[in-house]
Amino acid sequence: MAAACGEGRARVWWGRCFIDDRRGSAAVEFGILAIPFFLLVFAIIEVALQFFVAEILDTATSQAARLIRTGEAYHAGMTGDTFKARICANMVALVDCQSHLHIDVQTYSAFADYQATSPVDADGNVVAEPFTAGAPKQKLIIVVRAFYSWPVFFALLPHPGVRTAAGEVLLSSVQAFRTEYFP
Repeated sequence: MAAACGEGRARVWWGRCFIDDRRGSAAVEFGILAIPFFLLVFAIIEVALQFFVAEILDTATSQAARLIRTGEAYHAGMTGDTFKARICANMVALVDCQSHLHIDVQTYSAFADYQATSPVDADGNVVAEPFTAGAPKQKLIIVVRAFYSWPVFFALLPHPGVRTAAGEVLLSSVQAFRTEYFP
């Protein structure tokens, strides 16, 4: 009969005992799989947060754009800063709205006149356009674009979409509509 492990009878037996010993195998397997597992979990959480904030941005932009569509923005003398504050008021406290939100509101005479442009310049900086609140007694085409610079917390995986110079992902919302006839 062979000696038990640790009694030092033969080197072959010690190696054999080490290979046959299954105590701690779950910990070793978890140690091997833990890093990819947690990378995947954190990536899923970040993408979920990104989709959540993009949906909130879209809803807040839609609610604020309605003020332009109905003429309320014009009659209130709304500026770009007050319009931005209105969008931020409809977003959750999860985001830093004032410093990361950029708006672009343009007026066109027909839908065909709109040409989609990049929200970032050649250096990766977000381009801010002047604000237009519409005009009375005119049916104008207005395109409201809102961009939120989302900070990337987990940069190991590639993120699709537009990146800023700071490495942030640009979330966007676009509302295009014809203004109502208002006095």
